[in-house]
Amino acid sequence: MWIGDVFRFLYPFVSSLLAHSDARVRFVANGCTPASVEAMHHYASTGDGRVCEVLEVSPDLVIPHGVALDQVLSTRDDGPLFAVIDSDIKATGPFLPDLLRPLNDPADPAVAVTAGRAVWSEPVPAPLDTPWIVGGMFTRADGFVYGSVYAAIYRRDALDAMTQRWSVGFGTGGQGLDIPGTELAPAAAQHLRDNGHP
Repeated sequence: MWIGDVFRFLYPFVSSLLAHSDARVRFVANGCTPASVEAMHHYASTGDGRVCEVLEVSPDLVIPHGVALDQVLSTRDDGPLFAVIDSDIKATGPFLPDLLRPLNDPADPAVAVTAGRAVWSEPVPAPLDTPWIVGGMFTRADGFVYGSVYAAIYRRDALDAMTQRWSVGFGTGGQGLDIPGTELAPAAAQHLRDNGHP
């Protein structure tokens, strides 16, 4: 996902991802400047067709990333997997086989795989009573693993089933928030509390 005017600084990262994989990507523009959107279209048009779309989810302002991802999930379906990767992830070698292997395990296929961590800070365990999980919090203080927010691949059927069952999405952040698209349904909040999550 791209925001503001960052595309001109970060496009080499996506070039590295494309160079080390056969993946197709969609550029999600979230509050990007017109010049950035134009540059994205130019990049897509001069490549080998693996940038399948430039999708503007919010042309005028940056909306929460999760809310933007919910828009992508509800309006696009590219097959059995749904993947998200930050625009500042650099690939230095092949990476897709390692990420896809657990999802394709015939004996016990994973429903999601996450990867990546920020190089500018050390991961910090989330305190047990925190209502928020942010960037470098991959685990909780008691060892519960949340996973990484930087790169993730989900089985689309499992993701759709979970979002429908609990009325949640990537943008769901909690209860009592004044941000459209982030409210956690009461049944989901209770289920989390019943399973030891504040």
